Amino acid sequence: KQWYQRRVRVPKTDAKQKRKYTKKLQKLRGTGEDENFKLGKWNKSEEDKLKSNARDYLEYHNTTLAEIFSMKMKDAKPFFDHCNRGVDRSFVAVKKKCIRMFDEKNQLGAYTEDEVSRLKVLDMEISSENRYAKIGRVIGRSAGSVRDRLTKVGTKLPSRNRDRWSDEEIKTFEDAQDKFGDDWKKISALVGTRTWKQCAKRAEVARKKPAELNEDEQVILLEILDKEPVHFIDEINWKEIPEKWPYELDPQIDGNMLKEKFFRLMQYRVPFYSHLSYSDIIELLMEHFCKPRRDKSKKQSEMINESIKVEVVD
Repeated sequence: KQWYQRRVRVPKTDAKQKRKYTKKLQKLRGTGEDENFKLGKWNKSEEDKLKSNARDYLEYHNTTLAEIFSMKMKDAKPFFDHCNRGVDRSFVAVKKKCIRMFDEKNQLGAYTEDEVSRLKVLDMEISSENRYAKIGRVIGRSAGSVRDRLTKVGTKLPSRNRDRWSDEEIKTFEDAQDKFGDDWKKISALVGTRTWKQCAKRAEVARKKPAELNEDEQVILLEILDKEPVHFIDEINWKEIPEKWPYELDPQIDGNMLKEKFFRLMQYRVPFYSHLSYSDIIELLMEHFCKPRRDKSKKQSEMINESIKVEVVD
């Protein structure tokens, strides 16, 4: 009862709202009557009662369990109704328990490697609503068994990999995304070591992750701004700055992003920038970013020259 109260919000004292609440509660319980059914784990007496009801139905109708579970569920409803007699459970709970206990396709043992490989291929090809039932008919398993093997926690496919993405996986993923777009199942099949959910998650994180400029790109930005024929920051046309870049930029890096990056550098690297002119700000930033790099390159060139002189002397 408490479980249903958590699932269904109890409305205020209004007749119309009460009727809606009762219908929703009955739908969850799987019955048209407002009764309090037992919930939780099945005990041995309930399972024995279920077995005796099923045995009586099979003897009276002269049929087998294989014939019943080969029918459509609406045709097999009388069997589940008979099994529900004398059992203090909802119809939905009895139906699920019968499928678990009596369907032989649920008791075929562990999946072999061939079945798992076929399961992966079928899961990629079939994308309808009742895909678990269709896959089950092909490989000879029940829909519940297929669903558990694909989605239940602890029954992950062998191809699932929880480690960090390697460079080879990332390259294959990007090539597959260029080829198949957002068809994650085909991308997963091409990557081979990741599930389609992992591929979709990686693409979502990559889209949300903002683009950043590295140190070389920051220096290029300052060199371009230093050549701009303006006297104030407001006069800069930021839409034209990416076009002046010496190579093609990431599509996420546009004029607005470069403007934000420049203002961030100005705020963190230039003290009292609001009292300085545009040329002074650029000069300070160039001195901060470009001078250490020039000194470093100069020092490296001197070391190379010295090593060359030593080799010549030897």
